[in-house]
Parts: sequence; C-alpha cells; structure tokens
Amino acid sequence: MIMKKKIGEISGVWSYPVKSMAGHEVSCASYNKLGMIGDRGWSLRDRFLDEIVGAKRLGNIMQLRAEYCTEAKHQNDIPAVRIFFPDGSSITSENPEAQPLISAYLGRQVELRQLEDNKKYYQKHSMQPNLAALRHELGMLPNDNMENLGSFPLSMLVKLGKYVTPPFTHYDAYPIHFLTSATLAWLQQNNPEAQIDIRRFRPNFLVDTLSQAPGFVEKQWSGGYLEIGSAVIKVECPTIRCSMPSQAQPELKKDNKVATAIRLTAKQFVGSYGTVIEEGDILVGDSVRYRPVSKLVRATARLQKNVRKSLLTTALAVLEKKPKEQLTASVEDKLLKQGFTRFKVFKTVCESQTVTSFYLTPQSGAELIPYLSGQHIMLALNIPNENMPVVRAYSLSLGSSQSNSYRISVKREKAPENCHPNAAGKASNYLHDQIHKNDPIYVKGPAGQFYLPPKALLSPQITNNKSVALISMGIGITPMFSMLEQAIQNKYDQKFYFIHGTQGKSSHLFKDQLNVYAEIENVKMHTSYSQPNVTDILGIDYHDHSRINIELIREIIPSLDTSFYLCGTQTFMREIYAGLIDWGVNKDDIHYEYFKKAKPLEITQSKALSYDVFFKRSDVKAIWSSGSGSLLDLAEECGISPEYGCRYGACEACSANLISGQVDHDENVAQLKTSNSILLCSARPSSDIEIEL
Repeated sequence: MIMKKKIGEISGVWSYPVKSMAGHEVSCASYNKLGMIGDRGWSLRDRFLDEIVGAKRLGNIMQLRAEYCTEAKHQNDIPAVRIFFPDGSSITSENPEAQPLISAYLGRQVELRQLEDNKKYYQKHSMQPNLAALRHELGMLPNDNMENLGSFPLSMLVKLGKYVTPPFTHYDAYPIHFLTSATLAWLQQNNPEAQIDIRRFRPNFLVDTLSQAPGFVEKQWSGGYLEIGSAVIKVECPTIRCSMPSQAQPELKKDNKVATAIRLTAKQFVGSYGTVIEEGDILVGDSVRYRPVSKLVRATARLQKNVRKSLLTTALAVLEKKPKEQLTASVEDKLLKQGFTRFKVFKTVCESQTVTSFYLTPQSGAELIPYLSGQHIMLALNIPNENMPVVRAYSLSLGSSQSNSYRISVKREKAPENCHPNAAGKASNYLHDQIHKNDPIYVKGPAGQFYLPPKALLSPQITNNKSVALISMGIGITPMFSMLEQAIQNKYDQKFYFIHGTQGKSSHLFKDQLNVYAEIENVKMHTSYSQPNVTDILGIDYHDHSRINIELIREIIPSLDTSFYLCGTQTFMREIYAGLIDWGVNKDDIHYEYFKKAKPLEITQSKALSYDVFFKRSDVKAIWSSGSGSLLDLAEECGISPEYGCRYGACEACSANLISGQVDHDENVAQLKTSNSILLCSARPSSDIEIEL
C-alpha cells in the first residue's frame, strides 16, 4: 500500500491573466484539466511574425502587469483585462488604444489576443522547428549537454519544437508550475548576493515545506501526486528555466546573479511542472499531501529518461552541424523579413513650397495598424543607383482617430551632390520628385515613445489634468498637429498650449485648421514668425516676430505642472530642454522626438556617455547613449532584425563581428570564441564602433 504524507501547506497562489506579464496574488483558485481557470487567458501576438510572443523574445513584457476586470469563472469565458505599466498608468483591453499603447511600450507591433480554437494559431513561424532552436530559447550554451531536455517526454518536445505554446493554451509546457520554499531557500543560501524572490518565477502556487531542509525537494516528487484541498496534481517533471527570472519585473530590478543561480546552482531546474488529475479548488493554507508512485514506475521513468537523453544528444549534434541553406533573396523579400509591409500612395497634397503630404494605405487589403498620435513610421525607399534601400523615419501628421490611412508630411531638403545614402535630402527629394499616386512604397511601424497618452489611460497626467505644451519649430509641427487633433477629437479636458515657430505664412503648415482649433476653449495657440513677409498680418497669421525661446515659453505657460513635448532641430530642442530644466521642470515631464541619429538631449545636461555606432552591412548609422540598452535593442530600434535567442548572453545566437572599436559585456557572459566576437544582447559600446551587421 502506498502511503501518503503531509509535506507542507500552500503559502501563496497567483493569477496571471496575460502570458509573460506579472499577475497578482489571490487567496483561492479553481483548477480543471486545462489548469488554473483564467490562467493566461490572454497573450500578445506579434503582428509581423504572426506568432504568439513572450518574454523570451520581448523581455520588457515582464515589466507589465495584468488583472482581470471581473473574475474569471469559466475557461471558455475569459474577461477583459487591465494592463498596468511601470509608471503606474493602466488601460483596459476593451479600449482600442490599448494595443498601440502596449506596442509603443514594447517597441514591437503586437495585439492582445485570447485563446483560439485553431491549432495553426499556435505554430512557430519565426524559427525553424528543431532542437537547436529550442536550445536557443532555453538559453543553453552550445556545449551544454541535453540532460534538461531529456526530462520532457518526446511527445512534449515535438510540441515545443513546432508550437510556441501547446495548442489551445498559453502556458509554456504543462498547465501547472509550482515551487517550494525549500528550493527558494536553497538558491538563496548558495547565492547570498542574488535577489531570490518568488515573484521572479511566476508559479501558480508555492508550497511551504515547513521544517524540511533546503534543497530541490520537488524534483524528488516527479511522477507522484499532490493532494491539495479538493484537487489532485500529478507532478510531471522539473521546470526548465532560462534567464527570464533575472530580468526586471514590477518592483524587482534586473539581477544577473539570479541567472547565475539558475544556471550554476540549479542547473536550470527551478520548480516543477504538473497536470490536473482531479479538479478542485486550492486555497492559501491548504495542507499538501504527497502520494508517491511505486518503485517499478520510478525505475521505468528513469530508464525512459536516459534513453531520451541519448537520442536527443545525438539528434542535436546532427542538427547543429547541418549547414544552413544560402538563399539569394530579392530586395522585397529582405524588406518583408525586416518587418516592412507593401503600401501604396493613394493621395498627395502640396502643403507649402517645400512640404508635401503623402497619404498611404496598405496593399492587398492588409490591415492598417493603429497608432498613437505623435508616433512615426519608417519608409524603405528603392532609390535608383543605391545599393540598398534608404530607410527614413517620418512622423505621422494626422490624429490617430483618423487612422483610415497614414499621412506623413515631408519637407524637401537640399541634397548635396554625391551624398551618402544617409545624408539629408536624398530621401525627401526622391519622395517629392519620383513618388506619385498609386506608387508602391514599403512601410514599417508605427513606432516610437513620443506620443500623446490616450485619454482612457489612467495615469497622473490624465487624472490630475496636468496641462500639455506642444512646442515645435519648422517641420517639427507634424507630430504636434497629430497630438492636438487627437486631443480635440477625443475632447481631452486639460489645457493645451500649441507653440510653433516658422519663417512666415508661406511655411506655416496646417494654418487654416490650426486657426479653427484656436477657437476651442482649452486651446491656447501661439505662433512666432522669424522672417515674416510684408503680406503676413500680425495678430492674424502670427503673434510675434521672433524665434521660440524659453523666455517666451515662460510668458505663455503659467505653471510648471505641465507636460512638455518638443520637436524641431536638435539645436532648437537642446536649447529649450536646457531652459526648461533651469526653470525647474522635472525631466520626466519633458518629451521629445528622437530617431537614434542624434544625441539625446539629456546628454547635453548630464554628460552621459554616447558613442557612434555603424551597422556596416545594413548601412545604418546610429548613436548609442546610456539609455539605449544593449546593441541588440539599438539595432532593433533602427529597423535591423538580428537573430537572437536568450537575450542575456548564454545561447550566443546574436553573435556578431566587431570591425572596429570596443564594447563591454555583462558580467554573466562567458569568454567568447574570438577577440572580435560580440553578443549584441549583452554588449554596450565603450567607444565609437563599427559592426558587421
């Protein structure tokens, strides 16, 4: 007779409404054969890859938190969720602006989706389904053996190779993941400087093992059963953990020592997976009893595991030595792979002698991705006599509620002869001279952190009615006009100051529409002409003959309790930024447009580090600064799509050649194969650099 024994009690239960986002602690949860009811009822789907995406691909998903708006009572009736951002602001999934807001935060176009009943929905498209790809996802080093993967049955490995998540679910492998207090204590004891916190591991429940000695006790329970309240959980196998628990999460900072603890102390096993054998409720305080399996069953399981390990080691060796196919892709194929979509120009409008607006719609009936007012798109232009497409970022100049098309308003810049593809004027002159109605054009985005927060966003900016100042010069008016239009169309309550500087009436963009908006009660308009014409009428066309400066801004705006948005030349923005800081404005209340091709304004103030980065193969120049993150982050923001796996320096999938300059790597990165090899995910420049990418 197999005896049951009490091994502890439940000390915590957690709900996770959205895959890879933090959840919240609850006192009780109901479980059925699919797992905890409501667990990961939602996920994010990458619009470009057409694939479910988690923290292994977009690490900052882990800094978001989700709660259901109402209680999840049935697996097939998932409620709406509220998404919380690190600054405390939040928005519900029912609001149409939630998805562009989440996309802006993540820097990747995603959409919130519920569970689907179509098996194809869960397939992987971005990586070839094989064990090598799975190894990258787990953050394993190239010389690591296959012991960890051998814990899974072959049927599960086939699923994990083919699908992002097992079909009809949003969990990684099995419906239940749990930890014990003994395992946490064991990790902390062996890694005293690491911040070992249960919230990092996102379990469904925590078993307090009471007086048991520290150690990975749940590993010994594999194959057995946990009887908790009215539920029975079968312990399947230890949970394989990658680097994700070490990343920044709500109320938890990034801690690479946690990644070291997972890899070296735990050998990547932390907690265990389980399946529900008998449905029921699990409450905090419930006793946990363990029912083991027979010695024969255990012996059989060990034998099967050893066979799997041998087969997997051989299979992976063959897959990793197999040469990759070399394909010659067309320019269009390369652009599509980088996330660009084929659009067409359906209308052009001459706004001034130097500015033309282009209205863009996707071809073949594709969906127009919603955006936030102030954001930009990227164009890839096949300019004659250039070796590769010229990529440029342009702000969207229509309020986002008019999103039946994208509109960009482009100023013709004077192009020097024989200029470099990235020189000013090359792209704008091509657009003005050679792009006409119905011409194809490649678009990526929308993107950018420069936007007006949606009215439905619960945040201090909105609830406190903090006034908003939109300050621009020249063509910098384009995102500001989009923001003001959005605020008026959606009837924002706070005061808006629209301060714009230009040469004169002939260059005053959107003047007629702005005159209409100036009549609205909560809008104060001020326009400065630096070179007014004799026909320009003071008091009607403009308010003063000057350039925008901080003294003028302080005369117009009475309170520091204002959110400031800046767009114009780098010199203009630097001067205004410095003036606002000297005035006493909090730097968190100053927002500006920044396309990674100029130094951030903060660098002028704080002397923070910044270096030039040249991605040679992509022919893209950018500036890395202290706030740019890793070189992988910088490359992605510049429209480049390098390969990567773990995103913390273990799998080496993002390896690249450093042509010149120097970089520093995170402390957890092992010795690299050659002196010029770098890992994009973990490297930051320590000088100007050039990369073969």
